[in-house]
Amino acid sequence: MCGIIEAATTADGWILTTGLNSGIAKLVGEAILQDRILNDRSKDVVSIGLTKWGTLPETTRNQLSEKFTSQKNGTNYDANEEVYEFPQEILETTDPETIELHHTYMVLFDDGQSSGYIGDEQRRRFVREASNNENKCYAVTVIVEGGTNTLQVILNDLKENRPVVIIDGSGRIADVLSDLLKQNPDW
Repeated sequence: MCGIIEAATTADGWILTTGLNSGIAKLVGEAILQDRILNDRSKDVVSIGLTKWGTLPETTRNQLSEKFTSQKNGTNYDANEEVYEFPQEILETTDPETIELHHTYMVLFDDGQSSGYIGDEQRRRFVREASNNENKCYAVTVIVEGGTNTLQVILNDLKENRPVVIIDGSGRIADVLSDLLKQNPDW
């Protein structure tokens, strides 16, 4: 993970994950924390978690709702003037479905469902907008591990001529695809 953090820092890039406290998102968060401790940088790596509001445990949703409600300051509320601090209960939890705390930002999508995960549509649209020609920003998708939903991510990115890097040996769908590519080098 340190290589990904170094690449993002060098390229002034962003890292997008699910932002959850499990899997690759958790490893990215731990690598970001390690980078903060070991390196004296003028700024942190930008890491953005994209997940569904309903994916979070009910206790986390309630804690966040209470925190946002209590932070509002009447009609003069300006989110830009207020530093958000996670409730202590979230900081102390080890629940794998809660927010990974070392990500810089968290974008929560609400589709009215209280379970499940987002598909690739939100990430795809976010990346498309961020990497349009006006922003002079380029995107590369790095596949580490991944499940069957990762196939949709890869398909969407290839349709948009976005490079996809598959990390061999990282497990799950990344290894399956890597093995297929090794057997069919002309693909």
